[in-house]
Amino acid sequence: MSSPIVVLSSSSSSLEETGWESESYSPFKGKPTVKSTKKSEVIKKLFTKEKSPDGPSKQNEITIMIAGVKVNLPVNPYGTQKALIHQVIKTIKAGQNCLLESPTGSGKTLALLCGTLAWLQAEKERINKLQMESCFEEIFENKMDDSAGNANNRKHVDNPFTFEVSFAKPEYGKKSIYSSPKKSDSPPKHYAMSSGSPGTHGATSIDEEQSQTRKKYKAENITNISDSPRSPSNSQNPPKHERVPVVYYGTRTHKQLQQVIKEFKRTVYCKEIRMSILAGRDRTCLMPFDRKIWKTKDDMCAECIKTKSSLMNTSSPQTSSCKFYDNRMSLTHSNLPPAFDIEDLVEAGAKLKACPYFAAKSMAAKAKIIFCPYNYLINPFIRERMRINLADNIVVIDEGHNIEDICRDEATCTIERRRISEAVDQLQYAKRYVKMGQDEAARGETIDFFIKTLQIWDKCLIEQSDRVSRENTDMWNMNEFMAMLNENGIGQNNYHNFNFHLSKLLRMQDDLYGVGQHTIALLETMDSALGYLFKDECKHAEDFVPMLLKGDDSRALYRRRSYTGEFKGANISIRLLCMSPAVLFEGLTKARSIILASGTLSPVGSMKHELGAEFNVSCLNHVISRERVWIGTLRNCESSEQLKCTKDNMEKKQVQDSIGKAILRVCDVTPHGVLCFHSSYTSMRLLHQRWQQTGLWDKLNSLKYIFKESDNTTDHDEIMKEYYSAAEVDRGAILFAVYRGKVSEGMDFRDRQARAVVTIGVPFPTIGDKMVTEKMKYNDKHSNGKKLMRGWDWYNVQAFRAMNQAIGRCVRHLNDWGAVLMIDERIAEQRNLEYLSKWVRDFLGNNHFTFDELMHRQNSLTRFMENMSKE
Repeated sequence: MSSPIVVLSSSSSSLEETGWESESYSPFKGKPTVKSTKKSEVIKKLFTKEKSPDGPSKQNEITIMIAGVKVNLPVNPYGTQKALIHQVIKTIKAGQNCLLESPTGSGKTLALLCGTLAWLQAEKERINKLQMESCFEEIFENKMDDSAGNANNRKHVDNPFTFEVSFAKPEYGKKSIYSSPKKSDSPPKHYAMSSGSPGTHGATSIDEEQSQTRKKYKAENITNISDSPRSPSNSQNPPKHERVPVVYYGTRTHKQLQQVIKEFKRTVYCKEIRMSILAGRDRTCLMPFDRKIWKTKDDMCAECIKTKSSLMNTSSPQTSSCKFYDNRMSLTHSNLPPAFDIEDLVEAGAKLKACPYFAAKSMAAKAKIIFCPYNYLINPFIRERMRINLADNIVVIDEGHNIEDICRDEATCTIERRRISEAVDQLQYAKRYVKMGQDEAARGETIDFFIKTLQIWDKCLIEQSDRVSRENTDMWNMNEFMAMLNENGIGQNNYHNFNFHLSKLLRMQDDLYGVGQHTIALLETMDSALGYLFKDECKHAEDFVPMLLKGDDSRALYRRRSYTGEFKGANISIRLLCMSPAVLFEGLTKARSIILASGTLSPVGSMKHELGAEFNVSCLNHVISRERVWIGTLRNCESSEQLKCTKDNMEKKQVQDSIGKAILRVCDVTPHGVLCFHSSYTSMRLLHQRWQQTGLWDKLNSLKYIFKESDNTTDHDEIMKEYYSAAEVDRGAILFAVYRGKVSEGMDFRDRQARAVVTIGVPFPTIGDKMVTEKMKYNDKHSNGKKLMRGWDWYNVQAFRAMNQAIGRCVRHLNDWGAVLMIDERIAEQRNLEYLSKWVRDFLGNNHFTFDELMHRQNSLTRFMENMSKE
């Protein structure tokens, strides 16, 4: 019936021992009857799995029992993976949240996937069986009635043998599974496209996407089995509206998602659980993009998908100007492999001439695991556009060490005067072409409301322009800011009207000719800003800092406005800086469980309080053995001067030369690939220029092929392909990159691709950045009440989290090996060591070297490389 099961603890038991058909689990009490025996045999036969001829091979599959759930893995798991899976299943079962710190290279992603999907599969089987039992009980009850002469009262029952047909139907007026829908009970229009996923916005017709972006989610399309007209009195009552949750799996970047989907493809679950992946139009749109016509692909899409009948005010067939959009429904799961990434999706869409963007959203309605960048889950407007419903579903955030910064960035709102002026012009134009109809007056009223409101904002910004005449920024007192809004009629009392009219405007967006996505985005930004300030009696007002700032002068705005004398303050903006990630993260707490994982979450206590949510915490050890990793610090220059990589010290020639010679030594003794991280592109250029002047660059080039990280996505991908190839040859390669860049975040460097990592300096945030200084003040103010870290402690944590991420590029699996050299004497200070990841501290020990010791000491890098190269 199933492959052998390894029991991890004495409390665990196999499915055969604790199966649903056992007496302790069965909802039917008392002595078994002939009826119940036959029923059990039928159900057991239905749920006996047979190997599908086209299913995944189970030769290499490992099946183990963890936390009472059967888990299938493609490899024999490490102990840390078992512990992580146990914590994941335990967390989801209890409906709790969890912070998981698991070192990079310890198989975290595979464990997260297998643990989550194993529970999902078990939950699906449990619900199926409960519903089958209920259905079969009704069948046998009806047979008993028939045998007693009640054949005329026999009830119609849908085919009980197909779960997707019998139990995934929408509720027609809250009817039970035993009811047969009448002709008048036709399913909702949007349901006809698919059965609908309980974790998404149903399967709403894509034609209505632009007009329904802010509609509330429909009720779950799950039959309430407890509404049965004849519930057996001797059975356990299944929970109402019970259904299988959807898993939303988020990472920071699409590159990281690509790695996750590779792991998903290795699992048996990819053939059993449908997936989808969400991405923006920039990555998925197939229409040729002309920058001379459109500002963005979003603008182009919004105009091109408007139906011709709408444009011509006729009742002609609903076709648009985009052939890919019109053909979007031809791209489905049947055209794709079980596991697919963005490239696969776009390639399939190009072959079928179908829009990948809208097809992916449609497929998400039928998927049980949905992959996306995690800002899609955090930002409420993106959630609505992508039809993401987190309620009672499972959220997994991988590589979540940046979650605090992402939440603050997504909640920070900027309102630019030049955008306001453009929006007013577009709305005035659109008002002249509002589609005729009974609601013409109401539509005109909504447009007039926003024209008037935006003109008030424009006037306010002009009046405030003198405050930043000498400085680029000016911080605003929140009480003063709120008073200004209220005095001008755009404050708390007006917010309800603003939100109401915005909902109407979004519904009529198809008829707003000439209104670009920038205008819609501006209004949504205003709605967000005002919503954050006024929510729940302004409870979040103190979590924001208003700021006036100067932007770049807009020549286009100057040409339009200069002749009227209205150019004053044209480049002024209001920015509402979010200080607390909890403001946005609370939108995720409606989920059944949130699992936040990374290799660098420490200190986890700080993260819990910053996010404002309850979390269990689990920190796991590294799978790599001590003899396979060397970690050390370099404290001194060649001249014995302390090597401190501050901005001022980096200007010194002896510091630049000592860093260069240390890197040259690392490249000399290290085979194949070396990664080197700088604090900034400016610092990297400064050092490289000096090394080229002294001839050190040529020496370095004779040892390794040299590559430098690019901030251009297209160039970056090409550079990485070349680096990976060069690192494999005997000469090897060195890749210079920056902290917090593409190379340091989520990229995989296995084996020869990174035998050594060199870090230069500590990547402290820019102390002059207003966001940084205000955040430090905020944390000092709320360190007691909200249990936040003090400002300087928070500042240090931001630096060392970025550094820990870069260090994690070195070792990627159990049999990998490599070295890490951290260049900066500040790292050896006891107060800073505690900010390093636990596994880094454990391997580091007292390996703090002077320049000479690095080259000659017994436990030096040279000796380590010699020993490991013998393998």
